[in-house]
Amino acid sequence: MNHEMKKTLEEIKRKNSALKGKCTNYEAALQELQEKLDSNLDIGKEMSEKKLDEWKKVWK
Repeated sequence: MNHEMKKTLEEIKRKNSALKGKCTNYEAALQELQEKLDSNLDIGKEMSEKKLDEWKKVWK
C-alpha cells in the first residue's frame, strides 16, 4: 500500500469515526424526544379521561 492510499484510508477512518459519534448523538436525542412524546400522550390521555368524567357528572 503506498503512502497516498494510507493517507486516504486514515482520513476515511477519521471521518467515519466522527460520523459514528454524530449518529450516536442523534439517536440519543431522538430517544429523548420519543420519551417526551410518550409522556405527553399519557398526560393528555389522563386529562381527557378526567374531563370525560367531569362531563359525565354534569350530564347525570
